[in-house]
Amino acid sequence: MLLVHESLSPAGANERVYLACKDGALVLLEGEAEVEIPEAILARIFARYGNPLEPSVRIEGPSLDLPSGARITHLRFLARYDVIAKDYLVLERKGEEPLVELATGIVAALQHLARGAQE
Repeated sequence: MLLVHESLSPAGANERVYLACKDGALVLLEGEAEVEIPEAILARIFARYGNPLEPSVRIEGPSLDLPSGARITHLRFLARYDVIAKDYLVLERKGEEPLVELATGIVAALQHLARGAQE
């Protein structure tokens, strides 16, 4: 299981969103809700919003191996001009350059699709 986003609810409770692999499928876990996300959808989100990772940035952090052999990594990065480190998600697929995007953007897109799938 990979923690991909953490926030506080209006009531002050800690809310966490995870990605996990269960029975060969990618699953988004948010509270009690579990929604299967096709891996192709995750790849399309990264293709739409992600950018190539700067080659000098080392991919370090907790990661999740996906059923296809790809890997998603949670990367906390502090740029020279930032005061607070930001959380990014990196998608690594064989034969392709890694794509990176702010975790909040990727998770928001996944949550939107998950909510639509539950209706």
